[in-house]
Amino acid sequence: MTNIFNHDLVVWPLINYSNYHGSFVDHNEVLVSTSLSIDEGKVKYSPRFINFDEVQLLKLLENINSSPKINENEYTFDFEEWFKGCKDAYQYGFTLDSIEVKTNLNLSRSSVKVVDVNLPDSSRLGEVGIGIANIRVDESDIYKNLRHDQTHNISIKRWNKLKNILESAKKNECDLLVLPEVSVPVLWLPYIISFSRTRNIGVIFGLEHWVSDNKIAYNFMIEYLPYIEGVKRYRKNIFTARLKNHYSPRENQLINEYHLKSPAEPFSLDKLSYYHKVKWRGAYLATYNCYELADLTHRAIFKNEIDLLVASVFNPDTNYYDHIMESVVRDLHCYVVQVNTSQYGGSCVLRPSKTELKKMLYLKGGENECVLKTTIDISKLRDFQFGKTGYTSISTNKFKSVPPGFNYNNSHKRNGD
Repeated sequence: MTNIFNHDLVVWPLINYSNYHGSFVDHNEVLVSTSLSIDEGKVKYSPRFINFDEVQLLKLLENINSSPKINENEYTFDFEEWFKGCKDAYQYGFTLDSIEVKTNLNLSRSSVKVVDVNLPDSSRLGEVGIGIANIRVDESDIYKNLRHDQTHNISIKRWNKLKNILESAKKNECDLLVLPEVSVPVLWLPYIISFSRTRNIGVIFGLEHWVSDNKIAYNFMIEYLPYIEGVKRYRKNIFTARLKNHYSPRENQLINEYHLKSPAEPFSLDKLSYYHKVKWRGAYLATYNCYELADLTHRAIFKNEIDLLVASVFNPDTNYYDHIMESVVRDLHCYVVQVNTSQYGGSCVLRPSKTELKKMLYLKGGENECVLKTTIDISKLRDFQFGKTGYTSISTNKFKSVPPGFNYNNSHKRNGD
C-alpha cells in the first residue's frame, strides 16, 4: 500500500507506517490496536521526516494496549523501559545519544522509583514564562469518557476552547503552558504535541482516562518538552508520560462503578511509585498529578533537588490543596505551579517568599477560557540559595530563608550544570 496521501488525516501518527491493517480515520478501531511494529519499507519510500515524538506516540499506543502486568491485580507503566524502546525504534532522523534517561539511585527507595530525564539545551533560561490555563473541565466529559456506551466529547466547540488556550500561550510568549488534570482527550494528544513542536512551547497536562481494551483506566500526566541542541541550534522534541501513582478514593469509586479497573489496588503499601526529575533548558522540575500531593512522603522526595514543582489537579477541595501548596513552596524552597479546573479555582504560581509577595498569580472562575502568564526567575532563586543560610551579599528580601536541613550544595550543582 502506498503512503502518498495527506498524513494529517491519520488519527494517530505513524499508524500508516506500521503493520496495522484497518481504517486510518476510525479512532475507535485505532485506539485498541496492538502489535504496531514499524514497516521499514514504508519508511524508506515515504518521503517525509519522522519526528521522535511520533514514534513515542505509536509505542505508547502499543504499550497501553498490551497492558503490562506486575501481578493479577496490578498494572504498570515503566517510563524508563518505554523510552528505551522508543529510542531503539527511532532510526530515522537526529541522534538521541545526548538525552539521558536513568534511574536516580539517590532519590529512589524501596517503594519509589525516580527517573532523571536530562535534556541538553543550548537555550538556557534564567527566567521562565509560565502560562496558566484557565479552562473548565466538565465532570460530564469525564463520565462519558469512562463509559463505553457514551459518545466521548471531542466536539468542535471543545476543541476550539483548547485551541484558544494554545494560541494564547503562543501569543503571550509563554515558555511553559500548564493545564489541569484530565483536561485533554486521548485522541487529541497527537494534536497538542504537534502544536507544541511547531511553536516551541513546553506543555504539561493531564490526559483524560485512557481506557485500554481490557478495561484498565490509565490516568497519565504528559510533559512535552521541546529543546534546542548544539551550535547549529537544532530543534528537537520529546515527551514524557507518567502514570498517576495515587488515584483518589472518588476516582477509584467511579472507575469501579463503570465496570473498569484501576492500574493498582488503592492504598497498596507495596506498590512501586514512579516520579520524574526533568532537566529542561537549565531548570530542574518535577510534576505531580492531583492526589499524589496528599502523600506527605512523596511530595518531600525532591527537597533540595528542583527549581520548580508543577501540579495538574482536578479537585474541588481547594482549601486543602491551598494549604499543601503553601507548605510545599516553603518546605522545598522552590517555585510552585498548580493548575485546577476553572469552576473550582486555586490555580496559582507561588514563590518561597513572605506572605505579601508569595502569590505571583492566583485565579478562579470565569466563563471564558484564557491564559494568564507570569515569569519566574530561577537564576535569582539559585543565587539566594547559594549561601548556607540563603543570605549572601546579593540577597534581597524577595525570598524567605531556606528551611532546616536544606542542602545548599545541590543548588551549587544545578548552577554548574
